[in-house]
Amino acid sequence: ETVCRRASLDQPVAICALKRAAAGEGELSFLQPSLQEKTGKNVAVLGSGPAGLTAAYYLNSLGHSVTVFEALPEAGGMLRVGIPAFRLPQPVLDREIKAIEDAGVEIRTRSRVDGLDKLFTEDFHAVFVAIGAHRGLMMGIPGENAEGVIDGVAFLRTLRLGQKVNIGKKAAVIGGGNVALDSARSALRSGAR
Repeated sequence: ETVCRRASLDQPVAICALKRAAAGEGELSFLQPSLQEKTGKNVAVLGSGPAGLTAAYYLNSLGHSVTVFEALPEAGGMLRVGIPAFRLPQPVLDREIKAIEDAGVEIRTRSRVDGLDKLFTEDFHAVFVAIGAHRGLMMGIPGENAEGVIDGVAFLRTLRLGQKVNIGKKAAVIGGGNVALDSARSALRSGAR
C-alpha cells in the first residue's frame, strides 16, 4: 500500500481493507490458478502463515508439487494464533486455506521440521523457510520474567490454542501496537479489568 502508484495519482488505496471486505463476504468462488504442466519438482514449505501459504500457492501454480509443514495443530501461522478471532474470523481463514489446498497444495500440521538435510533426503528439491515471528519482544527491564508476566505474542497464541492463561482480575498491557491492543481486548474478553 505504501508504494502503490495510486497514492501519487489520486489517493492511497486501502488494499488490506479491500481484501478483508472481499474475503469476509459470504461464499466466494475462489479463482483457481491456471496450473502449468507438472515439473516433477517437489518443494517443501516450512510454515503455513501468510508467506508460506502464498509461496505454496504460487509454486503449485507453476507446476511444482508443494508440501507445507506446520508445527502448530492448525494451518495459518500467526493469522491463526496471533490475531484474535474477533478481528480475523476463523471461517474466513479456513476458507482461504481450503482454497489453497483445493488448488493442490498438501498441508501437514503438527509437523515440526528440525533440520533441512532430512527434507532433501526425502526427495524435496527445494525448501522455502517461512517460519514467522512467533517471539514476543521483551523490554529488558527488571521484573519482566516475574510470575504473571507474559509477552503479548505468547498470550495471544496460548489463548487461541485453548490453553488456560491465569491473568487474574486486573491486567496491565505495556505497548500500543496491534499485539498490545489485541492482548488488551483479549484480556478484557477473558474477564480481566
